[in-house]
Amino acid sequence: MSSARMLAAAAFSIVTSATAIAQTTAPALSGDQVVERVSPSAVSILVGKGDGQVAGVASGVIVRSDGVILTANHVVKGMREVQVRLKSGEIYDQVELIASDERRDVAALRIPAITVDCILRHLERHTNGRRCTRSR
Repeated sequence: MSSARMLAAAAFSIVTSATAIAQTTAPALSGDQVVERVSPSAVSILVGKGDGQVAGVASGVIVRSDGVILTANHVVKGMREVQVRLKSGEIYDQVELIASDERRDVAALRIPAITVDCILRHLERHTNGRRCTRSR
């Protein structure tokens, strides 16, 4: 093999290896950094049976900026009152159950928010994930 071909093959190998390493070795976040980054997307969910009393408290995560929240289905199943509280202090009493899956124990709720912080927006700073955009 000529020296020019060997040099080209070596350069190609180095560039390919460096690209692969750069794509797989993003700096790791500490646990505190992860919590700080995603906590604006966390919500508290209070549920009641319709008598004005709190029957349970749970958490959820905002997954879309138009107010879609994921939580555990067993928390909201059969409840007549659902209230969502954001980290910002905002409280939503109008909560719509838009989908649920008992087998996977997941429920999707929607609050009438125009724009809220969603988890994808906070994670995209670190990953090459999808952008979280307003869908209305």
